[in-house]
Amino acid sequence: MESHCFQLRDPNARLTITGAPKKGKKAEEAKKHNKKLEGIVDRIMERLYATKTGNGLFPTRLGEPLDRRYTVGASGDSGYEYLLKQYFVTPTRELLYVTSVNHLTVKHDLEHLACFLPGLLALGAHTIPDAYLPAKERERHKWAAAGFAYTCYLLYADQKSGLGPEKVGMKPGVRWVDKLATWEAAGSVGIPPGLKEGGPIKNQKKKDYDLNGGGTYFLRPETVEGLYIVWRTTGEEKWRERGYEIFVAIY
Repeated sequence: MESHCFQLRDPNARLTITGAPKKGKKAEEAKKHNKKLEGIVDRIMERLYATKTGNGLFPTRLGEPLDRRYTVGASGDSGYEYLLKQYFVTPTRELLYVTSVNHLTVKHDLEHLACFLPGLLALGAHTIPDAYLPAKERERHKWAAAGFAYTCYLLYADQKSGLGPEKVGMKPGVRWVDKLATWEAAGSVGIPPGLKEGGPIKNQKKKDYDLNGGGTYFLRPETVEGLYIVWRTTGEEKWRERGYEIFVAIY
């Protein structure tokens, strides 16, 4: 199996804390028209907007960035997740989203927490207006959502227990954006890179990842959430069935 990397790095612990409360505060603000809360949230968002790292991602600690470590896994997942949710509940709808990066050294660890991303990409591609997300980018987001969702599903389906590990070490492959650019330049023939579904592999030696001691299962919801949202946005029954497989394995 050929692996494709989405190129995001590991963080530490502040972005999640800053990002996660936004939806609740904005929702409360919409109900109560509480200007004080609105001002607090707006000041937080202004600080985010003012953080210019040059790569489209946010540092894990705000004010003055203390490191150059980035991720959608532990410590960063909720921060990015709630940016889209805040967009949905904010009347002015000024779009803020995470762009791709090309100049970071990749750490090839995939955490279960990062498996919220397929749902986020699928939801954004399904709901964001054309003015903010051109057709070509929308299609790419859908492809990325489907490819990554399938990876997260396989981390469950590959295991004898049917339950996914907390963390795996991916065997290095090519960057997905580079592979995609080559495919598009050649005429976009056949299935886009990263979307070929080869089925589960039970033999660890044939897998394109290693458990590296991260085989513990913590009943995390991210993969099932992602599969559900991809099903709801695409209407493809296979994603629903894959979520049910995980339910059966837990039960």
